[in-house]
Amino acid sequence: MSLDAAKVTGLELRSARLVDARSYSAHRLGVHWHLVGLLYHVELKPGRPVVTEVGGSTSGARWMPLSGLTESMLSPAAVDALGLLGQP
Repeated sequence: MSLDAAKVTGLELRSARLVDARSYSAHRLGVHWHLVGLLYHVELKPGRPVVTEVGGSTSGARWMPLSGLTESMLSPAAVDALGLLGQP
C-alpha cells in the first residue's frame, strides 16, 4: 500500500489502518463488474500532495479540497469512505 500512496500523493506513508471492506457492483459498457473496496484511514508524512505517475492510470488525477467536492463527482466507494471519516 505504501507504493500506491506514494504514487498518488507523492508523499510517504506514516501509518495506515483498515477501516472497512465493502463490495460494489456496477454495469457499464455492457460489462457487469463486482468490486471489493478496502477502505483505509492513513496518515501521510508532511508535504503537498502531487500526482507523480506519468502516463499511468493515475496520471490524470487532480487533488482538490474536500470543500470543492460534490457527491456526483465521487465514486460510491469515495462517498462511503468520506462518510466513515465523518465528512459530508
